[in-house]
Amino acid sequence: MSSGDDLLIYALPSIFALALKVIIFWVARHALRSINPWMWGFLIALLGLNLAELASFSFVANPRAGAVYLTAYYIFAIGTCLALLGLSLEIGGYLKKTVTYVILACAIVCITIVAIPKFAIADVESIGYSITRIPGPAYWLIKLTIFTALIGSLVIMIYCTRTNPDRVRQRRAFVLAVATGPSILAVSTVLAFMQMNIPINAAGIVSLTINLLLFVLLWTESQPHMFRLLALIPKTEEHRKINRMKTLLFSPNLVPLKKTASVFEQMVVDEAIHRCDGNKAEAARRLGISRNTLARKLKT
Repeated sequence: MSSGDDLLIYALPSIFALALKVIIFWVARHALRSINPWMWGFLIALLGLNLAELASFSFVANPRAGAVYLTAYYIFAIGTCLALLGLSLEIGGYLKKTVTYVILACAIVCITIVAIPKFAIADVESIGYSITRIPGPAYWLIKLTIFTALIGSLVIMIYCTRTNPDRVRQRRAFVLAVATGPSILAVSTVLAFMQMNIPINAAGIVSLTINLLLFVLLWTESQPHMFRLLALIPKTEEHRKINRMKTLLFSPNLVPLKKTASVFEQMVVDEAIHRCDGNKAEAARRLGISRNTLARKLKT
């Protein structure tokens, strides 16, 4: 059995992850007013996941007494993954009522199975610094649901990035696909260890990687923030534009003002057309210029 100091060390990633969530919620508090139900589901499930995870560290000496917290952890884990799947579909504009009902039905079935004693989780054991599950006959369903929901979310976001005609949806899906990567890698690694029957509790690490996704989700609720974040990612169109602007501004040889203004105008016009899904008339209206002026800007 680990001492109190040892337990505290192992619990630090979970404590840090919870503290980060509080900070993220505070920084993005204004975005919380406008988020959709899937995002709320994701946030609530994440918070429950973190609290159940922290509580489980208290039952190393008596693991069976912590069974309710371990069960709650898996319930919130399933809720987190399915909420992310629904959120991915909503971001891409693919969410229909039928699909919503299927996801909710899946959540109810999975949560019920996890809650049934000895069915998905046969028992609880101590691994020295925390507690973990002893798989029951239906435990495979937990792994299948979590893995399918996470991979499904990533596939949907990649598909949206490549095919969605709405530029804002497309770019947001790209950012989220990048942010989801570390979480999927962490969860997949844990599932692989579980498949090999290696006792492991990597909840703290998983929670930390999910915090990155949480921050990106809330931060990119604002379009200006989203495009600022995109500008930081190498190889993106936004990053190339920023570098082009830097080259013009900080070139060793001063670029003529007329040429600089022309390049900036061209970039603004191109971005407006992208955001208007190729509708040049709408782009001209939003820019406050005529279609003829827009056409001239495109030719220069």
